[in-house]
Amino acid sequence: MWWTQTNVPFNETGSAANINNSWAHCLKEMLKGTITLSGSSTSSSMRPESSKWTVEGSCDGVNGLLDGIDRLTGSVLHSFDATKWVHAASGSAHSWIVLKSPTALGPLWLCIDANSATTTTWGIVYSREAFVPAFPTPPLTASRPISNMAYALNVSSDPGLTANAIMLSDQTTAQVWRAHISVDASGAFHYLTNRNAQGIFNYWMSCYRAVDKNSNDTRFDTFAGGDNSTTATIGAPSLANIISSGRLNGRSTDGADIFGAGGLCNWSFGASSIATATVDTSGSTTANIGVFPPYIWEGQSTQMCWRGRIPDTWIIPSTLGTGNGFPAAPPAQTHIIAGTLLVPFSLSASL
Repeated sequence: MWWTQTNVPFNETGSAANINNSWAHCLKEMLKGTITLSGSSTSSSMRPESSKWTVEGSCDGVNGLLDGIDRLTGSVLHSFDATKWVHAASGSAHSWIVLKSPTALGPLWLCIDANSATTTTWGIVYSREAFVPAFPTPPLTASRPISNMAYALNVSSDPGLTANAIMLSDQTTAQVWRAHISVDASGAFHYLTNRNAQGIFNYWMSCYRAVDKNSNDTRFDTFAGGDNSTTATIGAPSLANIISSGRLNGRSTDGADIFGAGGLCNWSFGASSIATATVDTSGSTTANIGVFPPYIWEGQSTQMCWRGRIPDTWIIPSTLGTGNGFPAAPPAQTHIIAGTLLVPFSLSASL
């Protein structure tokens, strides 16, 4: 089961920097399950406690410790405060936060790191073990915590402090920006954002436990995080952008296979192997289209195999009405179109 929260407005869009800061704020609060439910159905408030991520520690550029405290909020708990988001390169005081997933997802640890003076650029780093201080003495203001089993969304291995991922937007200010999240009982999630009235998602990010693992593979299940953005590309999440490990970043949990996953398979199986789904794109003619489950491919020559697939998500052959629902509207809707993916969302996103 997926719990969906849609159309949550960004807190501050008057500057390009705070569009991106709001992106990070919405992500951490949605994972924690504490953000205001404006624009969402009441079902979002029914999300179980066991699905929520917890804070391991944080830094607001002034104080930083792995002590379970979220310092990236305003005077009102969970509120947005732009002054808490300090951007600077590693080695200088800047903001970061570490969140831990529910045990059912691994657990996994996620660090959102403002480790660049460029406010559009972040370190988004997952780890299969707990982060530890980069230096023996606090405060941890100049460098985020580290792990030897970590990878960034755009780097296959990142035990260090330098990896960045270009974030979400075209930096258009004074517009309505929205955040959307779908979370399952284990804490796995799909997080999408968009600028209103553009008809596309500007950014897509996921973290999940792959299913349908090769039965001959004795290692642990694969975990993966994905993003869509590149320096030059803003638009709907596309299969072309996540076909490589540089954008998909599936990783084995045993630590011996950090470089192994080769991204998603491409559309190469032919009609006889493709399932079909009845599609109603919010008013268009109902028809059947081919869909294929996105499998994670193990690219190493010594271990080539399927590692797993993204749960309840499908590849479609082309962009068909990005943002529309399947079926057309709640309460029957179970998925939305995100570029060339069908992603589990039970509520419509305002695009």
